[in-house]
Amino acid sequence: MNPPVSYRIEHGSMGEVRVPRVALYGAQPQRAAENFRISGLRMPRRLIHTLGLIMACAAETNGGLERLDSTVAAATTASALEVANGVHDDHFPVAVFQTGRPGSSIMPGKLNPFIPEAVAMASVQILGNDAAIAMAGQSGQFQLNTMLPLIAYNLLRNIELLASSARVLNEKTLAGFTINEPVSRPRWTGTRCW
Repeated sequence: MNPPVSYRIEHGSMGEVRVPRVALYGAQPQRAAENFRISGLRMPRRLIHTLGLIMACAAETNGGLERLDSTVAAATTASALEVANGVHDDHFPVAVFQTGRPGSSIMPGKLNPFIPEAVAMASVQILGNDAAIAMAGQSGQFQLNTMLPLIAYNLLRNIELLASSARVLNEKTLAGFTINEPVSRPRWTGTRCW
């Protein structure tokens, strides 16, 4: 039996959020992890490791140029190298299908645009998988298609992505949505919508 997870409270642009006490990240990655549960895919570790190397090189260079305090440069370089070596892989919870800073919008009056953007990214992946399915389907000779494993994999991924995208879109964006009819009716009158 796993011990219970203890939490700390972090503050972000949207207020308080509970973050696991042992996590090295703050409010925004936690919100992203909670809001963008679409694919179960996290950012590739190789990308995180590469970014760690870039950060280490930048800190070392800026320290050498005296644009960064030597103590800060050394600490940043050491931490970034830990990231590059995979020491903190569990502390990067952000999903592939996510965007922006969850819940904050530069579009006043818009309903949380980040969830639809993440669903749009998942849709692009679905289209790519569908193209692979179509090409693999054309590769069969006679009654034998050696690409059936690829077809099955991509078809199942598409089903999972569609189902979880619809669930997240409903839970985070559409649930509780109501139309302001006095404002909307004049805009719709005379259109095919009304």
